[in-house]
Amino acid sequence: MSIGHLHEEKVVKQTLIILAAGALCMLGCNESLPTEPASPIEITVVSGAATWSDQAVDQLTYQAPATITAMATDDGVALVGTEDGVYSVGAAGLVEVAVFAADASAPLSTGAVHAMAARQSGAFVAAEQGLFHTFEDRLLTSPLSDALATTRVHALAVDAGAATETLWLATDQGLYMSSGDVLSHIAFVSEPGAATAVGVAGAEVLVAFGPALYELDSVTLTYVAVPQQLGNITSICATGDGFSITSDAGLTVRTSDGAYQRYTLADDSTAAAEAAVAGVVLTAAGAITIDNGVLTGLAPLESTTDTGAMTIDGYGTVWIGRGTDVVGLLIGTPVSFATEVAPILELRCGICHSDGYSAPKHEFTDYETTRSLADSILARVTTAQMPPTPMPALTTDELDVLVSWYSTGQNP
Repeated sequence: MSIGHLHEEKVVKQTLIILAAGALCMLGCNESLPTEPASPIEITVVSGAATWSDQAVDQLTYQAPATITAMATDDGVALVGTEDGVYSVGAAGLVEVAVFAADASAPLSTGAVHAMAARQSGAFVAAEQGLFHTFEDRLLTSPLSDALATTRVHALAVDAGAATETLWLATDQGLYMSSGDVLSHIAFVSEPGAATAVGVAGAEVLVAFGPALYELDSVTLTYVAVPQQLGNITSICATGDGFSITSDAGLTVRTSDGAYQRYTLADDSTAAAEAAVAGVVLTAAGAITIDNGVLTGLAPLESTTDTGAMTIDGYGTVWIGRGTDVVGLLIGTPVSFATEVAPILELRCGICHSDGYSAPKHEFTDYETTRSLADSILARVTTAQMPPTPMPALTTDELDVLVSWYSTGQNP
């Protein structure tokens, strides 16, 4: 069974227990236990604040209808989770992602969103009304919802590289893992409380219980306890070459060779890291990049007591959510009008608009002309008014290019 299947299937629950010696086994097993992994883990502390650049970053700003609680991406499109539902970042702002109720017993809304995570195709949403997954332009209830009915999810992480997609859940009842039709409660004897954060990269799983961090090998089923020097951990993000770990004591980077570096993000004390994605960390002062150990201020933000969320879309735009503000930092590779947008418009629109005989004359290969008509063009292509029947409709890829160009600054 796929975790995001469209129809209900029975989910088998089991409990796996990690004992003090570091072994993980099913409840009731009597196998001999391996010895505790003895390799000591050292954490290097890097003190200092970021150096802020004078060069301003282009930004987009939208308003969410409720306080933002989580962010993720859905096939490259930024998703915003709030206290009343889920929204995608579209060309004209935030668009609500509706819940599809398959039957009368299914929830009609998500309620307050608690956590979100991207998957290979789509995204998971853990919320007040259950666990959901995206499907096209809507949300469907996951078969795992009933099994997690009494559980509050704090964080999600997806291993999409395995033959069977594996979902890890940090919850108020500890760590859970779902693969196929089996939901396993990974019970740490030494940590009976809530798991606060989880991240996964292949067989490596990092799970936090407040200030306690463990490295779990999901293949050998052994763990290593990391020294409690990282502060109260709030999020763990796999970065491709390791993990970024945010806490009230700064940002900790765990590299692929197992080394840990904790950045205090301040000169004389520590500054809390709120969220991290792909080399960018969010602090109270704003967004900061980390490149080979060098901290550079990317975009200052207004001071607030709201804890932020962050994600990065398929075009490299960093989206930050704080309070009800959604801010896009346009630092990625922009969609090019000359090489990507103009050829589509010439092919699809030029046949009618180039001579002005069958439709108003517009030179859509001209940047200034097209930009002046951008609002009208987008409104028509996104509602399928253009191209008109019986002309072939725009493909999904063509529409994505036009929408992304419009929403990421309408670059030349």
